[in-house]
Amino acid sequence: MRRILFASVLVLLFALSVGFAQEQATESAPPEAIPLATQTEVECSGFMVPQTIAKDVVLFNGADNDHFQPLRQYKTGDTVYLRTKEGATAAVGSEFRLVRRAKEQFRTGWYPAQQWWTVPMRGWMYEDIGRVRVTRNTDNGAVAEVTFSCGPTYAGDIAIPYQARPVPESVPSIQWDRYAPANGKLVGTIIAARGNTPLLATGSLAFLNIGSDVGVRPGQRYRIFRTFKDRSLLLPHRKTPRETTGEIVILSTESKSAVGVVVNSIREVALRDGVELE
Repeated sequence: MRRILFASVLVLLFALSVGFAQEQATESAPPEAIPLATQTEVECSGFMVPQTIAKDVVLFNGADNDHFQPLRQYKTGDTVYLRTKEGATAAVGSEFRLVRRAKEQFRTGWYPAQQWWTVPMRGWMYEDIGRVRVTRNTDNGAVAEVTFSCGPTYAGDIAIPYQARPVPESVPSIQWDRYAPANGKLVGTIIAARGNTPLLATGSLAFLNIGSDVGVRPGQRYRIFRTFKDRSLLLPHRKTPRETTGEIVILSTESKSAVGVVVNSIREVALRDGVELE
């Protein structure tokens, strides 16, 4: 009986020691990198470019639209027709990204007055519409299949050569210094938000006024900061301490702009908040 009791105690102690070791290993293991967005969010984020995109390849019609109705919508799986300008090509098997000028992005009264001139200075904003693959060429245009959709596709959408956007991964931050001073690294500003909203939160997509020409690249993490100015009569133009309100990680870049996703926020993030490379 004593032997059985002794053996049971040994088994219990061994189990406890294994559990304690596993718990310590879990606590000491560094956090794993996780995807910052879905592939759809990355592919449908939109972008800014310094110049307007040339309409060398344009979707001009599709199957079952004999009367060329301008409001005819196309979706994934539909057949569409592409027209190319002289010198442009649409080889069989090639993929194109469909894009459209984001004309409605700044037409509400939510944007501060400064945004009306700040955004155009950085370039032209385009929406991602979807993706097509050329299946055949004819004398009257290329035939293509819509392979991916961010939303309804219409005649007039521009087709540009498709380049995949990788989904960046990042290790979540445990904590940060809320009132950290400037670190002297690259800084920029949030100048627009997807969805035409003036306020952002964790998961929101934001457009920055810095791009690849100054070293911005996908996967970089930036802190979001804010400094208020008191313009009251009692305390005119006194600044508050610089406050870190969240973090943003870059999803994609153009030469003078970037798209990022807010991965952490302890309060609302607003247009004109600053960002600083960590």
